[in-house]
Amino acid sequence: MKRTFVIIAIAFFTLVSFIRCNPQHEQSATEILTGNQGWVLSKAFSNPAYFVSETGTFASDLINDAFLKDYEVAYILIFNTTGGEIVKPGSVVAPSDSDGYITETTLGKWAFDNPDNPSNITMHIPFLYEKGLKDCKILNLSKEELRIRFTVEDDEDGAKKMCTFTVTYVPLNKRN
Repeated sequence: MKRTFVIIAIAFFTLVSFIRCNPQHEQSATEILTGNQGWVLSKAFSNPAYFVSETGTFASDLINDAFLKDYEVAYILIFNTTGGEIVKPGSVVAPSDSDGYITETTLGKWAFDNPDNPSNITMHIPFLYEKGLKDCKILNLSKEELRIRFTVEDDEDGAKKMCTFTVTYVPLNKRN
């Protein structure tokens, strides 16, 4: 009797240990997207180069070629679980209402094409808000990075052309 009890106890503790050591479930795309304090811009490129009307030049690297303002690069993009998309000013606050978001602002709704296995996300891009919702191809979505690709019509220099933007966001706590 005592021996049977010991065998059952060992089997029980072995089972409990096995269950506790099993890896946690894999996070869904929604959990990854909404599971941090926000996303910040890390890289942004245009192909072909996008016309910068303020300087009369073209920008391939949208951050370093003077297309984006410092406060636009500092924006914190937050996706919530109910589909809301919010932008907060970052460490560099715009000097006036007309220059950008100086308070937390709801941009609208975001959505995956397929919540279980998304290949696209429809969302607002804060620095292109006036261009409306963008249907973005997801190049990478992980805890470390949200990298997307979308097209933008560039008609600033008089010649209409389509530019492909590749934009990378990283979690706020991973910003360099």
